[in-house]
Amino acid sequence: MSNEITRAIWKLHGIPATTKFVFISLGDQADKNGRCWPSVRHTATRTGLSERTVQNAIAWLVDAGLVTRKLRHGRSSMLSVHPAGFSPRCTNDYAAEDKPAANPLTRPTQAVHPRPAAASLITTIEPSGNPQTATALSVTAIQENTNTTVARPGPRSTNSKTYLTWRQYAEAYIGRYGVWPVWNGKAAGQISHLIDRLGPDEAPPVAAFYIAINDARILNNCHSLSDLLARAESYRTQWATGQQINSTTARQMEATQANLNSAEIAGRIFQEGDQNAFL
Repeated sequence: MSNEITRAIWKLHGIPATTKFVFISLGDQADKNGRCWPSVRHTATRTGLSERTVQNAIAWLVDAGLVTRKLRHGRSSMLSVHPAGFSPRCTNDYAAEDKPAANPLTRPTQAVHPRPAAASLITTIEPSGNPQTATALSVTAIQENTNTTVARPGPRSTNSKTYLTWRQYAEAYIGRYGVWPVWNGKAAGQISHLIDRLGPDEAPPVAAFYIAINDARILNNCHSLSDLLARAESYRTQWATGQQINSTTARQMEATQANLNSAEIAGRIFQEGDQNAFL
């Protein structure tokens, strides 16, 4: 716990009340360097808020440059809390209507820092516990050689039904492939359908988890939304259990079960005193 960070957060103005509550919770869990590893579910339990509300609050804090997220493969993401001002890694490639409009935070003047030339973000979301869930996002501006920021595709309004789920999917996608996924009417409909099937709280983390799955079939299709929809409930179960199941692991499990069945049959024959059927 860092009392200095928590006190600094309390002094900030212009943050929505619920978002500030989440920010204080993160600061309360941070070490002296501002780093913490809480899951969305753990933060929701501490604050009494829904997981979706926590996710939206953290997204707001990331956009404002007050929090950065860094992926740790196989574990929950590391959050870095910056109550003093914007982080050099903070993006500003969102549409104006996605940014908080009123009462901008007062921050000390900072020198201009160059941004990374390419993104390095893969979203891995685990279902529960600390360290568990939470979206592991390290958001950076995506720039071309001309230093022109590439526009982020997707719905512009944070109140859109598909906003959060698409964001999780898209940021995980660019982290894996280095390009944004295509956003069009079909993609919007597929994301909306996914939310209808899994619910607004589970669809975002499942969409991000899906991008981390290494299965030949979905790799050949570059983790398309069509493949995600085709087995949405299966991927939800894999996300909830924290276990990826691809064609290789499925064959291994099948072979293991076959060996167990053979051993059970042999044991039963031996107990009954019958002739060994395998001879």
